[in-house]
Amino acid sequence: MQGDSHILPSIYQLGKQFVEKGQLRILGVFADQRLTALPDVPTVKQVGLDAPNMTYWGGFAALAGVPAPIIETLRREIAATVAFPAVRERTEAGGSLASSSASSADFVKKIAYDLDWMTNAVKSANLKLS
Repeated sequence: MQGDSHILPSIYQLGKQFVEKGQLRILGVFADQRLTALPDVPTVKQVGLDAPNMTYWGGFAALAGVPAPIIETLRREIAATVAFPAVRERTEAGGSLASSSASSADFVKKIAYDLDWMTNAVKSANLKLS
């Protein structure tokens, strides 16, 4: 960190070492709620920025044609694992929120929503891939 960045959207784990050394200051988090690991850092909405949540998420996918009952069993078991207190505590201590989708369809909607707002943000900023 040389002092030439004025803003850097990033996941906490990537910047944690710089925050701890006093080389980086977190101004806000793009989440519905403050992070357990950063209780004194407001959400961007709390500081007046009208921006959607910019959460980094991961998910599991299966090949097309896997029967719906198998997909639902996998989703339910993954959700149960995410709900374990030890998993939640470790995830949240790292600056993330532990969560799972209520259904496979909800996860598909989340992907579509994020893709839509990110595409619109890139277009409105007139950014080009090079």
